Amino acid sequence: MQDKIDWKAIDTTIKKWNAVQYGGAVKCVHRLWDTSGRKQDWGQASNGICALCEDCKETCDHVLQCRSTKKSQKNILQ
Repeated sequence: MQDKIDWKAIDTTIKKWNAVQYGGAVKCVHRLWDTSGRKQDWGQASNGICALCEDCKETCDHVLQCRSTKKSQKNILQ
């Protein structure tokens, strides 16, 4: 069975966001977060490892799926 998207709930949630939360979501969707992995690729950081789990290269996908229990940048979307 395919999950259905509750567009009304999404719309209600987005309307509650402030500019920072909205900007974070837009960057997430378009894979534009300034992750440490991305900064390493640009030569702006020497280490591209996730600061939360200290185990994997920090990418947009990793930030959303990181299993670390530390407070994270994912909270910007909540």
